[in-house]
Amino acid sequence: MLKKKKTKLFLFGSIVMIAVLLISQVVLVSGKDKKEEIMYREYPVTQGDIIVGIDGYGSLKLEGESYRYEEEIVVDEVLVKVGDSVKKEQKLAKLSIESIDEKIKTLNDEKAKVEGTVSQTKNNKDIQQTTSDSSWNDITQNSKNLYDTKKQQLESSINQTMQQVDAYKARIAEIEALISQVPSTLIIEENVSESKPDIEALKLELEEKKKLLVESESKVVSLNQDLVNLNNARQQEVDEENRKKSEKDSIQSKNNQNFDTSLTQSYRDLDRINQDIQKYGELKKNPYLISKTEGVVLEIGYENDKTVDPLSSGITVGIPSNQYVLASVEQESIVKIKEGQKVELQFNAYGDEIFEGVVKKRDLVGKNKNGTIVYEIVIELSPTDRELLSEMTCNLSFITKEVKDVVKLSNKAIQFKDGKQIVNVLMEDSTIVEKEIKTGFSDGKVSEVIDGLSSGDIVVVGE
Repeated sequence: MLKKKKTKLFLFGSIVMIAVLLISQVVLVSGKDKKEEIMYREYPVTQGDIIVGIDGYGSLKLEGESYRYEEEIVVDEVLVKVGDSVKKEQKLAKLSIESIDEKIKTLNDEKAKVEGTVSQTKNNKDIQQTTSDSSWNDITQNSKNLYDTKKQQLESSINQTMQQVDAYKARIAEIEALISQVPSTLIIEENVSESKPDIEALKLELEEKKKLLVESESKVVSLNQDLVNLNNARQQEVDEENRKKSEKDSIQSKNNQNFDTSLTQSYRDLDRINQDIQKYGELKKNPYLISKTEGVVLEIGYENDKTVDPLSSGITVGIPSNQYVLASVEQESIVKIKEGQKVELQFNAYGDEIFEGVVKKRDLVGKNKNGTIVYEIVIELSPTDRELLSEMTCNLSFITKEVKDVVKLSNKAIQFKDGKQIVNVLMEDSTIVEKEIKTGFSDGKVSEVIDGLSSGDIVVVGE
């Protein structure tokens, strides 16, 4: 009975020991598994470029060619719509022939009116010039005739008086000769019988003739002075006439200038009207607006049955080969961006694919967009085989600094310990070794590794 009891105790003890051993093993295995469950994130060391830039956004634009009518004519029909693809020589719009005919009729009526104005102006100019010249000639001719008459009268009087002077002088000489010959010579006068000369009578006649001679000579002097005065007065009269004529000519010249100005303007109007008539005639022959290039319709400023606005941009056709990106940046960024600066772009249509370009132009005047001042920048794209369409949007980066072909590592993999930069490197045998490194340029996300790592190394960080 006792032997049987000892056997039971031995079996129970064995079972307890086995259980303890199993529990210990489970605990050990559990501790080991827990240690092996630590997870590591791997960060590969790579060779490449590190770029720092200013972020922005933008959209693709096409440099367009605008086709428009310059005449205020009704549009009969717009033949395209925005977004249409057009070919070279394709018709974009058509003018109303009826509206063109009305315009030509209006121009012809205007032409007839201007031609009437030209004829009337020329007649008025000729009449005024003729009347002015005729009136002036009458005035000057009358004054000249009066002068000539007075002059002739004075000259006639002077001649007659001079003849009297000559006659008096001859008689005086004759009488003095007779007196000087008395008594040796007899004075024989006509119808007087031969007798002794009457000396006293001769002397009286001599005195009378001398007196008449003095009076005649005095008269000649007076008449000559009158002639001088007449000539002086005439000269003053001529000078005054010349002055008045100069004033009259000046007034007439101004009148003629006014007429000529009016005629010049009328001739210009006629030239313009004739050119317009010819132009509208050509439009009637070909009322279509034609595209001179292949492209995409970006904008239409015309409507059917509406009159053309000459200030309208008309129909704009974008040229796919002339693409650019119009970007916007805030005022803090514009001062860091220069023309010729490199730009990297990512179009939403192509995910993470990088496109390149350069800054072609930047606006120096900001625009207020929803309370924020932004500046627009034109970016010239580098050639690409990708299809880029108008208004495609993109994120972009204006490159401010970059280093080429360097060893680089994510900043998340770099730790700081005792003032040193430390990384945990996963070795080929799966062990992890702590190493010190030195870094250079960084964009805030990735750093250049100057020493301590090589391209292809794997750095791990426990999570």
